[in-house]
Amino acid sequence: MRNPFTGKRLPADLRTRVSLRDGERIVAWATAGAEPVVATSQALYLGPERLRWDQIAKANWDTGKLTLLIESAHVRTVELELTDGDDLVDAVHSLVTLSVVVSEHVELGPGAGARLIARRDSDTSVIRWSVIFDSGLDAKDPRLRTLASARLEEFRQATGA
Repeated sequence: MRNPFTGKRLPADLRTRVSLRDGERIVAWATAGAEPVVATSQALYLGPERLRWDQIAKANWDTGKLTLLIESAHVRTVELELTDGDDLVDAVHSLVTLSVVVSEHVELGPGAGARLIARRDSDTSVIRWSVIFDSGLDAKDPRLRTLASARLEEFRQATGA
């Protein structure tokens, strides 16, 4: 399959390491070491691992390194040293952004806030909500979690999402 931006074909030895689902099309690809990193219309493949676009909370690109904040069973950070990844970085940015239905920053008190984000699951179209606390706040603090939950419910009702 060719990268539609560059026309480069995903080499067969890399293609065998990625199990695309029916209907997925490759948008861009690069390598991180020996592993393929493939952006499709529905997900990002890190070798054999498949991440839906709504599972990637944040993606940063800095001098050859793509850093992903992933929200799945638990929150984790993945750093990838990419080879020839400019097209991939642009695709990741665009497709993560497209998964966001609505995003709003709310105040939880003096100097305390959180971002409420609704994202569309690229496989099922179900809306998934998440709360990302401002830097420096303890996301496990029960008081902050209660306030955030209340603000999230208000926001969901106001947006109808």
